[in-house]
Amino acid sequence: MTAGRAVTTVLGAHVAPRTPWNPESSDPMPMATQYRLVGVADLNGDGRMELVLHDAYYEGAGFTVQEWTPAGLRPTPLDSGCGA
Repeated sequence: MTAGRAVTTVLGAHVAPRTPWNPESSDPMPMATQYRLVGVADLNGDGRMELVLHDAYYEGAGFTVQEWTPAGLRPTPLDSGCGA
């Protein structure tokens, strides 16, 4: 909340490229990834909320924990995942 009003913040996003991916290039293959917020808690006891995010794509999935700050999200070393 800011000044009594709800504020929307994008936690994760993926935008498909305008041009098709070229498998002969050295560019990484873009993948559509789904993100979900699965938890909000003060996991490290510092008085600030951490966000637990789940991400999934067609061959894998994982969890990440990010710390909420007034400037935005800050990554933490807590993450896991598996996939091809």
